[in-house]
Amino acid sequence: MRRLVLILCLFTIAVMSRSASATPPATVAGDRHPWDNKRVYYLIEQNGVIREKGFFVRRPGTYQKQPCVIIEDEKSSVQPLQRSMKSKTITTPGGAALYREEEILYGDFGREEITVADGVADIVANGYFGQSARISVPESVLFEISGEWLASRNLSPGKTLTVDLLDREARTVSRESVVIGARSDNADPSGPAAWTAEFRSESRPPLYARFTTDGRLLRLESEGMVYQVASRREYDEERRIAQTPLTPLEPMTGIQGVGAPAGIAIGAALPAWDSFAWLVLRCGPSGAWREVFQTSEYAEIVDVGFETNIVTIRNAPRVDVAATLPMSVPPEVQPYLAASIPLPAQNRAVFDAARNAVLDDQTRRPEENALKAISYLAGWINQAIAFAPNNPPAAAVPDILVNRTGCALDHARLFATMARGLGIPSRLCQGFLARPGEAVYHVWAEAWINGGWIPVDTTVSRVGLPAGYALAERSMPDGTLGPNVAAFMMNPLFTLELVSAGRETPARNHAELVIGDRRTYAIVEGDWMANLYWGFALRLPQAWNGTAKLNSVEIASPDRLANIKCEALGGDYLAGRAELDGNIAVLQSGLDRFRLIDGRLVSFDPDGAAPALFIDFACDQVGQSLRCRQYVIPRRQRAFRISFWAPTDIFDQYAPVFDSILASFEF
Repeated sequence: MRRLVLILCLFTIAVMSRSASATPPATVAGDRHPWDNKRVYYLIEQNGVIREKGFFVRRPGTYQKQPCVIIEDEKSSVQPLQRSMKSKTITTPGGAALYREEEILYGDFGREEITVADGVADIVANGYFGQSARISVPESVLFEISGEWLASRNLSPGKTLTVDLLDREARTVSRESVVIGARSDNADPSGPAAWTAEFRSESRPPLYARFTTDGRLLRLESEGMVYQVASRREYDEERRIAQTPLTPLEPMTGIQGVGAPAGIAIGAALPAWDSFAWLVLRCGPSGAWREVFQTSEYAEIVDVGFETNIVTIRNAPRVDVAATLPMSVPPEVQPYLAASIPLPAQNRAVFDAARNAVLDDQTRRPEENALKAISYLAGWINQAIAFAPNNPPAAAVPDILVNRTGCALDHARLFATMARGLGIPSRLCQGFLARPGEAVYHVWAEAWINGGWIPVDTTVSRVGLPAGYALAERSMPDGTLGPNVAAFMMNPLFTLELVSAGRETPARNHAELVIGDRRTYAIVEGDWMANLYWGFALRLPQAWNGTAKLNSVEIASPDRLANIKCEALGGDYLAGRAELDGNIAVLQSGLDRFRLIDGRLVSFDPDGAAPALFIDFACDQVGQSLRCRQYVIPRRQRAFRISFWAPTDIFDQYAPVFDSILASFEF
């Protein structure tokens, strides 16, 4: 077990999930290893159960005034024993052993320090690591076999290499052989080729590896033990490794060692990521990303020294808020109204669904404001069509309405078809969407309103998009998209690293969508107030005042005694008895003289599905007794919390107004 783990730590590992380091590389950019100063996560599985997890950072440095490579590792045992350990390994640039120290931080006790110099290895150890010792070693002895050491040996199929290893457990030097298997060239020219190898020893079972020609480990296993690099999400969730075992010297048809993830890990967990105005992501290999993604209003491709960054930007273009349907469409945009096989705009079932989605609830007349119409379409699709990102695309757009489920491409195709049916030009976009911890292949739409293309993503019910979207391709008028972008995003060898992010600044009372100044945006027309950023709207009572903020709308009565707050909450949210009790407990602990009047599950859906939380309570605040009715309404990828506040003794006189606002709430 310790032999396997030691080899893992010294292999130069393919980075799939990393976070930025504040320490710049110690060598010049041209000599720098592409994964220096990056945190690399890994999992070790034994017979199908996660046994250890950890991360390491590799960086160049100096040791006794000579260039060296330093690897600092932290790992913890999940089972069978709870233990955490920290180590530092220093080698020459070619891999020869120089210094190593390891210490147990939790569970057991022990420390080991090894210094290699002038043909001698001094081992000072106690506790878990055994007794101290001094042994003679060859000048080029290795702590373990590294990927870079292998890659520098002019490899060919069937070649056998021999190497002297410092066996820390036996306190001896052992000689092992490495038999190189078949090489497979990646079909993607931007990805490296890969080798298999079998490590053989007289005293130990064989160990099998798969690594790239530049020395990056893809997989390592021996006797039921499997090592594999992991995304930050897999590391946090201790996901089990699902992989067909390697067989020694088996020819490969492609780089398969890390599977085919749904996205590219970026090692970042941004709270409320979709409230950021910009994200800076470092990409690698940079040339490949620049070929696929393009500078646009969604993102900017920026070269910084020898690296390439993608700066994704919030996209909220100015729009004519007074544009009415039907619109006058110039000749150059008219092709984006046409029907096609991918976008059958004249299909009766799709047209009827579009018309019903934009009917006014009271008058039953179609909405004439173009901006409202696309907002209603986005919200209707978000609620009516379950988002299933792993589903294969539907054979035809009408099938999406029948199945009531679809992937991002289905969502975008349905929106574009419905919008065209209402006389709103539309097209599809594909690229990636950066989310907490990963960037995934994504498809969204754009709708044309009086001279401007407005981005729409129905999977999150947004008109205008937060930072995180990078554009690779827009569809032609017929709605077709090429396959290359999706294939690119499935390549596990490509990397993204979060460098920085910037937040929005809240603003007040906008009458139009605002761009360019990092302010949130909302629209107010008469008594209709919409926060398009979060996809909800409501009607203001006469003479009541409303203020739009980043993720909320706040409303106050003319006498300033009663107020309402409608908030959008990020993340998935459940509504059950446990969540109800939890919310009540939070209120009780945070409010003075909390008094529960009523608490139960309610529903805002006609069929009684999708329960919401309802809490009616009183408390003392700022020297007076207040009463509040609060609703938490879960929806996919977010929830809405609506709170109605007023003095306890006059709460009932405001209740009809509260009820009217609740009835007008659109989400």
